[in-house]
Amino acid sequence: MFSTLSFGWLFGADPSTVTKALWNLPSRVVQFGLALLVLRFEDVRLRDLGLGRRQLVPALVAVAGFLFVVNAVVAGLIFFDTGQVSIEPFGLYLSAPLDYSTTALVASGLAQYVFVGPVEEIAFRGYLQNKPTDLLGHRPARVRTAVAVVTTAVGFAALHVPTLLLVDEFPSGKLRVRSCCSRSPELSSGPYTP
Repeated sequence: MFSTLSFGWLFGADPSTVTKALWNLPSRVVQFGLALLVLRFEDVRLRDLGLGRRQLVPALVAVAGFLFVVNAVVAGLIFFDTGQVSIEPFGLYLSAPLDYSTTALVASGLAQYVFVGPVEEIAFRGYLQNKPTDLLGHRPARVRTAVAVVTTAVGFAALHVPTLLLVDEFPSGKLRVRSCCSRSPELSSGPYTP
């Protein structure tokens, strides 16, 4: 949220997609570094989280294979239905209405696949899901597991509430909190726009 707010203040109301994508990279690097620092402070190694070379390589091969099979099935279903399949890598992003540039795609992809995914896995599944289990060591295993999974799920969901549902008009430096339950102009601190 801080990254989104500061971005609006720094770059104005209508920045380019490339600027947005490049602005996210330092933010993601900081998040990744913080996750690694917390793990180091807690004396947890990446290997302990299932991210050792022996575990990571087979997992990457399995995920790549799964994605290939799913895409092949979808392409087959489209071909069966329409009689044709058009393969345009990143066609959705490079055409209207998005019209991203190749630079923006590369920067966004780098931010998402190299930083965001690993940070979320390290922070939530690797650390936060195991911490309640350790803290509730005297409780039955089912209770510890349930508390850990629910705590992690709630935190993960809260992190993924889109910033723009909560904050509006950040480019001008003026905050307006949106209500998720009402579209009433009285609930905002700025001009109301539906």
